[in-house]
Amino acid sequence: MKKLLQQISASVAILSIIAPVASTYAETSTRDKDSAQIKGNFCAIILERLSALDARLSDRAKEIETRRDDRKSRIEEKVEDRKVRVSDKREKTDELLQAHLTKLQQRATTDAQKGAVTAFQTAIATAINARRTAIDNAVQAFRVGGDQLVAVRKAAIDAAITALKAAKEAAIAKAKADCATATDPRAIQSVLKAGLKAAQDTYVNSIKSAQSAFKSGFESIQQTRKSAFDKAHADFKAAIEKAKNDLKVALGESRNSTTTTP
Repeated sequence: MKKLLQQISASVAILSIIAPVASTYAETSTRDKDSAQIKGNFCAIILERLSALDARLSDRAKEIETRRDDRKSRIEEKVEDRKVRVSDKREKTDELLQAHLTKLQQRATTDAQKGAVTAFQTAIATAINARRTAIDNAVQAFRVGGDQLVAVRKAAIDAAITALKAAKEAAIAKAKADCATATDPRAIQSVLKAGLKAAQDTYVNSIKSAQSAFKSGFESIQQTRKSAFDKAHADFKAAIEKAKNDLKVALGESRNSTTTTP
């Protein structure tokens, strides 16, 4: 995508092509060609090359749209793949946890011990569900934020391309009008050069601004996601430690109570 945007800018930078044309015919004018013929030849060449420029810009715009569709498809595939991987991993985690809890339940012999194991199981399930919900919410918020950033960047780039085309068309229209009325090809070339240069500079600055805004916005939502992940994992770890300690205390009290019972 970045390469295509640069190619659009490069396509507009035809000043090196235009300038020699004007100077060549200007020099020839001092020799044996009248100004009307010079202007006619100059204008014909300029307009022919500007028509080729128009075709290149249209081709580049189509390529950008194709790249966008391809990128969107790849992102959607990655999202679906991640959902499957996360789902599979969670299922395996649930199976291992259930096997562990089953062993604990089998080792519990008194009502107090069984109650402690049940409380532990509930605490673990609550901690797991809380972490999964926090992670899922963070991922969803990241995706929504990413989609919004992409949409904003797309709108900005499309606007920049549209403005570039409009400025180029205005410069061409001015050149055509000048070719019909003006007599000095160098003056026509100078006006056209300035118009295209201004259009290119505006386009480049607009693209840079759009890319910079996207980059800073993306870094922001990445950091927000990371912070949410870190908190989810920290909360989960604390909840697990508490559940383990509560279970140890409950089982210890249960054993003591059983031992001291007459």
